[in-house]
Amino acid sequence: MLGRSLGFERLVKQVDRNLQIDDYNDLHEYDDKILIKRKTFNPGDKVLRVRHNKHAKLDSNYKPEVLTVVSYFNDGTCQLADAHGRLLKRRLNVASLRQFYQRE
Repeated sequence: MLGRSLGFERLVKQVDRNLQIDDYNDLHEYDDKILIKRKTFNPGDKVLRVRHNKHAKLDSNYKPEVLTVVSYFNDGTCQLADAHGRLLKRRLNVASLRQFYQRE
């Protein structure tokens, strides 16, 4: 008898927890704030590629080649060109790119 009552109490607590989560989601469903700002690039912007395969601690975080954005797509990828105007074979995700600002 004791095991059944403890199981029932646990079940009631789980149901209450689910209701609380649903209520919280309903409160914040229609907020106008954008929580995550998506990174976008315009054609002509200069970018650097992130170096994912660093071999040593002191390696730079970016590849030393400056690329130019040719076009930006809604799926979060960019078509890039190198300094000579040749297009890269594959489009790159914006998470792998960083805006480049020329020093004056």
